[in-house]
Amino acid sequence: MAALKQLERLEHSGAVGAERTWCVRWNRNGVLLASCGENKSIRIWRRNADSGGFEPLSVLKGDHERAVRYLDFSPCGNYLASVGFDAVIIIYQFENGDFEEVTRMEGHENEVKCCMFSPSGRYLASCSRDKSVWFWQMDEDEDFQVCSILQPHTGDVKFVTWHPTEEVLVSCSYDCSLKFYRFDGEDWVTQQRIENAHESTVWSASFNSDGNYLATAGADHRVNIWKRVYDDSTTSVACSSWKKLIGYEIDNCIWPLYTISWNQYIDIIAVAGGDFRIRLLQFDRSSETITELLSLMAEDEVNSVSWNPEDPAILAAATDDGFVTVYELV
Repeated sequence: MAALKQLERLEHSGAVGAERTWCVRWNRNGVLLASCGENKSIRIWRRNADSGGFEPLSVLKGDHERAVRYLDFSPCGNYLASVGFDAVIIIYQFENGDFEEVTRMEGHENEVKCCMFSPSGRYLASCSRDKSVWFWQMDEDEDFQVCSILQPHTGDVKFVTWHPTEEVLVSCSYDCSLKFYRFDGEDWVTQQRIENAHESTVWSASFNSDGNYLATAGADHRVNIWKRVYDDSTTSVACSSWKKLIGYEIDNCIWPLYTISWNQYIDIIAVAGGDFRIRLLQFDRSSETITELLSLMAEDEVNSVSWNPEDPAILAAATDDGFVTVYELV
């Protein structure tokens, strides 16, 4: 039987009356771990290659006026994007051994809930309570300019994530739907709309390593698996569609599932939410079935889980008590 062993408890804003940690993310080589939260700050740790421990690298604060909701490292590792309840997107660049603010982008009318760099790093997608999804493009001077604004949702857009190999985006919403987007050569367009993807809010999504499966987590305490359907004339993801393969209801859970992360090496899906529990689900590609491996009680409500992209045994979780906990799968 698999187990999660706690390796580190990293303090984001942990103290009496701690403010929640909203998000935790690794950079692409799995060396840096960043968190953001209600205390308007970002903290970054470096993982020691020899000991496996974590050393504080930097604290970024004073840039956002309200809670920092989400962050993401660029594929090249030179940039870090953060978004907040102040409706601002900030781009930091790694210079002189630390991240420094270089760009501030505005335009969303309400809280920005998520941002994500595309696989090439050329695009940044953001989404907001204002029901919109924005596409930002990096120009030759490495500045980001808005290139498209879409509003296919009828409710708060909670999350966006990119396909791992192609510039195809998916968004999750309070309106219970999923939307897929592609670039048609001139503009970003909605490729597919899946209404009623969950029975309640769709909070998060994560692709598997080859991008042929997508896992989503919802307030209906379900994990749904979506399978890519190929068009006979092409193998392009941008010309494919998606159908529901599995609807898996989490046993003994009545709380929303806020976050989901698909391990890119061993097809184990981590999912967590409002009931203080982190669950690991094993996806079997041959039978296309899900089995629950374990359920672990965390310290508080879990807002974000993230597998290390280079070490398949390491999982980080951000919780309402103001901490980031790092676990090892044993």
